[in-house]
Amino acid sequence: MKWTVLCVILLAAFSAQAQTGTPENGSPENDSTFYVVDSVAVGLGSMHDLSPEKIASISVVSGAGVVRKYGERAANGVIYIETKVFARKHYTALFANSSAAYKQLLTENKGDDTHFAYVLNGRLLTINPEGELSAIQLTELRAISVMQPKDLQRIYGVKDKVAGVLITTSTSSGAAHGGGGVITAK
Repeated sequence: MKWTVLCVILLAAFSAQAQTGTPENGSPENDSTFYVVDSVAVGLGSMHDLSPEKIASISVVSGAGVVRKYGERAANGVIYIETKVFARKHYTALFANSSAAYKQLLTENKGDDTHFAYVLNGRLLTINPEGELSAIQLTELRAISVMQPKDLQRIYGVKDKVAGVLITTSTSSGAAHGGGGVITAK
């Protein structure tokens, strides 16, 4: 999985270079790819310190909207990368503001949701839940409820979590934005 994510990042960078006609020698000085990590514009040098295990999602976005937002440096598109820590802050705030039961559970666990099992539209999230959960928008959110550990074990076979968090969205596929929130292109 980590090599797949890393390969996608590198492929996107080389694709951007090929589209802009920049030299293909792969040197960082010639990289015209524009990266945004956790809402902060970064250079290619910062990407070397980013471990694939820490990435929740990657989105490749191009068009007039990103040029308006970031200027000409984004003319060839932007690679947005969201880390799991940043994603967790996003979705826990969204869920806590939308559900008193979730907010109480999060408070009881000192803000640490790693002991929760998340179920999105009836599907237990086991691989990269941060990516899928951070892709949920407020307008898509329909319901959040908390499931007791005994019910979580009986229904989903999960034994090592303090609670289950059941999330219902307006999307019926189970994933908030296709691809599990891992990699998207717009």
